[in-house]
Amino acid sequence: MKKLFSLHRYAHHAIAFVLALFAAGMTFVTLNDYGIVWDEPYYFSQADSYNRWFVRPVIEKKDAVFEVKSDFDIHPPFRKIVGGVTKYIFTDRLKTLDNTRGYRISGLIFVIPFVYVFALMALEMGGVFAGILGTLLFIFLPHNVFLAPLLTLDYAVAALWFICLVTLRWGMKKKPLLLVSAITLGLTLLTKLHGVFLYIPVFLYILHRYVNNAVHTHQTRWSYILLLLVFLLVPLLVYVAGWPWLWT
Repeated sequence: MKKLFSLHRYAHHAIAFVLALFAAGMTFVTLNDYGIVWDEPYYFSQADSYNRWFVRPVIEKKDAVFEVKSDFDIHPPFRKIVGGVTKYIFTDRLKTLDNTRGYRISGLIFVIPFVYVFALMALEMGGVFAGILGTLLFIFLPHNVFLAPLLTLDYAVAALWFICLVTLRWGMKKKPLLLVSAITLGLTLLTKLHGVFLYIPVFLYILHRYVNNAVHTHQTRWSYILLLLVFLLVPLLVYVAGWPWLWT
Protein backbone atom coordinates (compact mmCIF):
# COMPACT_ATOMS: atom_id res chain seq x y z
CA MET A 1 0.00 0.00 0.00
CA LYS A 2 1.42 3.37 -0.96
CA LYS A 3 1.91 5.85 1.83
CA LEU A 4 -0.12 9.03 1.73
CA PHE A 5 2.90 11.21 2.43
CA SER A 6 5.28 9.54 -0.03
CA LEU A 7 7.49 11.17 -2.66
CA HIS A 8 4.38 11.64 -4.77
CA ARG A 9 2.35 13.33 -2.05
CA TYR A 10 2.24 16.71 -3.84
CA ALA A 11 0.96 15.09 -7.02
CA HIS A 12 -1.65 13.19 -5.02
CA HIS A 13 -2.82 16.38 -3.32
CA ALA A 14 -2.97 18.23 -6.65
CA ILE A 15 -5.03 15.45 -8.27
CA ALA A 16 -7.34 15.26 -5.26
CA PHE A 17 -7.82 19.03 -5.29
CA VAL A 18 -8.72 19.05 -8.99
CA LEU A 19 -11.22 16.22 -8.48
CA ALA A 20 -12.75 18.07 -5.52
CA LEU A 21 -13.11 21.23 -7.62
CA PHE A 22 -14.72 19.18 -10.40
CA ALA A 23 -17.25 17.73 -7.94
CA ALA A 24 -17.91 21.21 -6.54
CA GLY A 25 -18.45 22.64 -10.03
CA MET A 26 -20.83 19.85 -10.95
CA THR A 27 -22.77 20.44 -7.73
CA PHE A 28 -22.87 24.19 -8.27
CA VAL A 29 -24.38 23.99 -11.75
CA THR A 30 -27.12 21.66 -10.49
CA LEU A 31 -28.16 23.75 -7.47
CA ASN A 32 -31.49 24.67 -9.08
CA ASP A 33 -32.06 21.50 -11.08
CA TYR A 34 -34.18 19.83 -8.41
CA GLY A 35 -37.44 20.86 -6.87
CA ILE A 36 -37.64 21.61 -3.17
CA VAL A 37 -37.60 18.28 -1.31
CA TRP A 38 -40.01 17.76 1.55
CA ASP A 39 -37.68 18.58 4.47
CA GLU A 40 -35.92 21.60 2.95
CA PRO A 41 -38.60 24.26 3.69
CA TYR A 42 -38.32 23.62 7.41
CA TYR A 43 -34.52 23.70 7.23
CA PHE A 44 -34.67 26.96 5.23
CA SER A 45 -36.79 28.48 7.98
CA GLN A 46 -34.45 27.23 10.70
CA ALA A 47 -31.43 28.51 8.79
CA ASP A 48 -32.93 32.02 8.68
CA SER A 49 -33.84 31.89 12.36
CA TYR A 50 -30.35 30.79 13.41
CA ASN A 51 -28.73 33.36 11.14
CA ARG A 52 -30.77 36.23 12.59
CA TRP A 53 -29.71 35.20 16.08
CA PHE A 54 -26.01 35.03 15.16
CA VAL A 55 -26.15 38.44 13.48
CA ARG A 56 -27.69 39.93 16.64
CA PRO A 57 -27.16 37.38 19.43
CA VAL A 58 -29.36 37.82 22.48
CA ILE A 59 -28.55 35.22 25.12
CA GLU A 60 -32.03 35.43 26.64
CA LYS A 61 -33.56 34.40 23.30
CA LYS A 62 -31.24 31.49 22.49
CA ASP A 63 -33.63 28.83 23.84
CA ALA A 64 -36.51 30.21 21.82
CA VAL A 65 -34.36 30.03 18.67
CA PHE A 66 -32.43 26.78 19.15
CA GLU A 67 -34.62 24.49 21.26
CA VAL A 68 -36.28 21.51 19.63
CA LYS A 69 -39.87 22.50 18.91
CA SER A 70 -40.95 19.89 16.40
CA ASP A 71 -41.11 16.11 16.21
CA PHE A 72 -40.11 16.58 12.57
CA ASP A 73 -36.75 18.22 13.27
CA ILE A 74 -35.06 17.00 16.43
CA HIS A 75 -31.55 17.35 15.04
CA PRO A 76 -28.76 19.76 16.01
CA PRO A 77 -28.25 22.96 14.01
CA PHE A 78 -24.84 22.79 12.27
CA ARG A 79 -25.98 21.97 8.73
CA LYS A 80 -28.74 24.56 8.91
CA ILE A 81 -26.41 27.19 10.37
CA VAL A 82 -24.06 26.73 7.41
CA GLY A 83 -26.98 27.09 4.99
CA GLY A 84 -28.11 30.26 6.74
CA VAL A 85 -24.62 31.77 6.55
CA THR A 86 -24.25 31.19 2.80
CA LYS A 87 -27.76 32.47 2.13
CA TYR A 88 -26.96 35.61 4.14
CA ILE A 89 -23.69 36.16 2.23
CA PHE A 90 -24.70 35.33 -1.34
CA THR A 91 -28.40 36.30 -1.32
CA ASP A 92 -28.95 38.95 1.33
CA ARG A 93 -25.63 40.80 1.12
CA LEU A 94 -24.03 40.16 -2.28
CA LYS A 95 -27.36 39.53 -4.05
CA THR A 96 -25.68 37.15 -6.51
CA LEU A 97 -27.83 34.05 -5.93
CA ASP A 98 -31.55 33.44 -5.53
CA ASN A 99 -32.88 32.11 -2.23
CA THR A 100 -32.72 28.42 -3.11
CA ARG A 101 -29.16 28.53 -4.40
CA GLY A 102 -28.17 30.77 -1.50
CA TYR A 103 -29.06 28.01 0.94
CA ARG A 104 -27.89 25.11 -1.20
CA ILE A 105 -24.45 26.45 -2.12
CA SER A 106 -23.50 25.62 1.47
CA GLY A 107 -23.29 22.01 0.29
CA LEU A 108 -19.93 22.81 -1.32
CA ILE A 109 -18.48 23.15 2.19
CA PHE A 110 -19.07 19.40 2.53
CA VAL A 111 -18.53 18.31 -1.09
CA ILE A 112 -15.00 19.70 -1.41
CA PRO A 113 -13.39 18.11 1.69
CA PHE A 114 -15.38 14.88 1.21
CA VAL A 115 -14.17 14.33 -2.35
CA TYR A 116 -10.67 15.61 -1.53
CA VAL A 117 -10.16 13.12 1.32
CA PHE A 118 -11.83 10.33 -0.67
CA ALA A 119 -9.48 10.96 -3.60
CA LEU A 120 -6.39 11.02 -1.36
CA MET A 121 -7.38 7.71 0.18
CA ALA A 122 -8.16 6.20 -3.23
CA LEU A 123 -4.81 7.39 -4.64
CA GLU A 124 -2.99 6.05 -1.60
CA MET A 125 -4.58 2.63 -1.78
CA GLY A 126 -4.94 2.08 -5.52
CA GLY A 127 -2.46 4.28 -7.33
CA VAL A 128 -3.14 7.07 -9.81
CA PHE A 129 -5.37 5.33 -12.37
CA ALA A 130 -7.53 3.43 -9.88
CA GLY A 131 -7.62 6.44 -7.56
CA ILE A 132 -8.92 8.81 -10.21
CA LEU A 133 -11.36 6.29 -11.65
CA GLY A 134 -12.66 5.32 -8.21
CA THR A 135 -13.15 8.95 -7.23
CA LEU A 136 -15.00 9.76 -10.45
CA LEU A 137 -17.27 6.75 -9.95
CA PHE A 138 -17.94 7.98 -6.41
CA ILE A 139 -18.71 11.51 -7.61
CA PHE A 140 -21.18 10.22 -10.21
CA LEU A 141 -23.08 7.90 -7.89
CA PRO A 142 -26.73 8.91 -8.49
CA HIS A 143 -27.38 9.21 -4.75
CA ASN A 144 -24.44 11.62 -4.35
CA VAL A 145 -25.37 13.64 -7.44
CA PHE A 146 -28.89 14.13 -6.06
CA LEU A 147 -28.08 14.79 -2.40
CA ALA A 148 -24.99 16.99 -2.70
CA PRO A 149 -26.84 20.21 -3.70
CA LEU A 150 -29.70 19.88 -1.20
CA LEU A 151 -30.02 21.52 2.21
CA THR A 152 -30.58 18.17 3.92
CA LEU A 153 -28.53 16.33 6.51
CA ASP A 154 -27.65 13.13 4.63
CA TYR A 155 -24.68 14.21 2.52
CA ALA A 156 -23.23 16.34 5.32
CA VAL A 157 -23.31 13.45 7.81
CA ALA A 158 -21.76 11.06 5.28
CA ALA A 159 -18.96 13.56 4.53
CA LEU A 160 -18.16 14.27 8.16
CA TRP A 161 -18.35 10.59 9.14
CA PHE A 162 -15.96 9.58 6.37
CA ILE A 163 -13.48 12.41 7.03
CA CYS A 164 -13.49 11.60 10.75
CA LEU A 165 -12.54 7.96 10.23
CA VAL A 166 -9.95 8.56 7.51
CA THR A 167 -8.19 11.33 9.45
CA LEU A 168 -8.23 9.07 12.52
CA ARG A 169 -6.38 6.43 10.51
CA TRP A 170 -3.90 8.95 9.12
CA GLY A 171 -3.57 10.57 12.53
CA MET A 172 -1.91 7.49 13.96
CA LYS A 173 1.16 8.65 12.01
CA LYS A 174 0.46 12.38 11.76
CA LYS A 175 -0.71 13.35 15.26
CA PRO A 176 -2.29 16.75 14.42
CA LEU A 177 -4.84 14.92 12.27
CA LEU A 178 -6.17 13.23 15.43
CA LEU A 179 -7.46 16.62 16.57
CA VAL A 180 -9.02 17.14 13.13
CA SER A 181 -10.72 13.77 13.49
CA ALA A 182 -12.02 14.58 16.98
CA ILE A 183 -13.39 17.98 15.87
CA THR A 184 -15.04 16.34 12.86
CA LEU A 185 -16.68 13.82 15.18
CA GLY A 186 -18.06 16.76 17.15
CA LEU A 187 -19.41 18.36 13.97
CA THR A 188 -21.04 15.04 13.05
CA LEU A 189 -22.81 15.05 16.42
CA LEU A 190 -23.77 18.67 15.77
CA THR A 191 -25.31 17.78 12.40
CA LYS A 192 -27.57 14.86 13.22
CA LEU A 193 -28.39 12.92 16.37
CA HIS A 194 -27.46 9.68 14.61
CA GLY A 195 -23.89 10.96 14.64
CA VAL A 196 -23.50 9.42 18.10
CA PHE A 197 -23.12 6.02 16.41
CA LEU A 198 -19.82 7.24 14.94
CA TYR A 199 -18.30 6.64 18.37
CA ILE A 200 -18.56 2.89 17.72
CA PRO A 201 -16.12 2.63 14.76
CA VAL A 202 -13.86 5.29 16.31
CA PHE A 203 -13.43 3.41 19.57
CA LEU A 204 -13.22 0.03 17.82
CA TYR A 205 -10.41 1.34 15.61
CA ILE A 206 -8.50 2.77 18.59
CA LEU A 207 -8.94 -0.56 20.41
CA HIS A 208 -7.78 -2.43 17.31
CA ARG A 209 -4.64 -0.30 17.10
CA TYR A 210 -3.90 -0.86 20.79
CA VAL A 211 -4.40 -4.64 20.67
CA ASN A 212 -2.21 -4.95 17.59
CA ASN A 213 0.54 -2.74 18.98
CA ALA A 214 3.67 -4.86 19.33
CA VAL A 215 4.80 -3.02 22.48
CA HIS A 216 2.49 -2.37 25.42
CA THR A 217 4.53 -0.22 27.77
CA HIS A 218 3.15 1.95 30.55
CA GLN A 219 3.71 5.00 28.33
CA THR A 220 1.89 3.35 25.43
CA ARG A 221 -1.12 2.56 27.59
CA TRP A 222 -1.36 6.14 28.80
CA SER A 223 -1.06 7.47 25.25
CA TYR A 224 -4.11 5.41 24.23
CA ILE A 225 -6.01 6.45 27.35
CA LEU A 226 -5.24 10.08 26.46
CA LEU A 227 -6.42 9.45 22.91
CA LEU A 228 -9.72 8.06 24.19
CA LEU A 229 -10.15 11.10 26.43
CA VAL A 230 -9.53 13.40 23.46
CA PHE A 231 -12.24 11.64 21.47
CA LEU A 232 -14.62 11.81 24.41
CA LEU A 233 -14.09 15.44 25.42
CA VAL A 234 -13.32 17.36 22.20
CA PRO A 235 -16.46 16.21 20.31
CA LEU A 236 -18.64 17.00 23.33
CA LEU A 237 -17.11 20.48 23.61
CA VAL A 238 -17.80 21.10 19.91
CA TYR A 239 -21.34 19.74 20.33
CA VAL A 240 -22.21 21.98 23.26
CA ALA A 241 -20.43 25.05 21.88
CA GLY A 242 -22.26 24.79 18.56
CA TRP A 243 -25.76 24.34 20.02
CA PRO A 244 -26.59 27.37 22.19
CA TRP A 245 -29.68 25.60 23.53
CA LEU A 246 -27.30 23.40 25.58
CA TRP A 247 -25.33 26.24 27.16
CA THR A 248 -27.54 26.31 30.23
